[in-house]
Amino acid sequence: MRLLGFVVLGFLLTPALGGCRTDSDAPSGNDWTLDSGALKMRVTESPWNMTFVDARGAPVLVELPELGDGPSGSLGMHLGPPPPGNGQESTLPPLDDGQPAVPPLRDSGWVHAVAVESYAYEGESYVATLATSDPGGKLELVATPESDGVVEVTVRPSSADGV
Repeated sequence: MRLLGFVVLGFLLTPALGGCRTDSDAPSGNDWTLDSGALKMRVTESPWNMTFVDARGAPVLVELPELGDGPSGSLGMHLGPPPPGNGQESTLPPLDDGQPAVPPLRDSGWVHAVAVESYAYEGESYVATLATSDPGGKLELVATPESDGVVEVTVRPSSADGV
């Protein structure tokens, strides 16, 4: 009966750990990997960097490591009011002749993810709070393997004030 209990416990834990990293998946001590089969999401916790690799480990998409004031770089958010020239609207204007509106350029006021501040696994999802280049700004990231080759990533500011 005791052996049956270990087998059942092992069976129950296997699916819960299937999307989480193993030490053989992670390239170094401060990395984690979320595995969805044909696609893996690798994150370096400090400094923050996100890379998607195929099943062989070849990079498919690598996040830029830049932390400047513009939109290019690591995960980020724009702080402050909308820039002049867009009518000071907080949302994009409606479609024009079936074409989506082009967002105004925002070349300054961006803050970017710099490190993982805290994290936890919730089922197969990796949930992390990311510190940004603005000491008061935080990003909440949830990464979930959805199916073979699909990783859903949701990122939200911890507070929408000023974003």
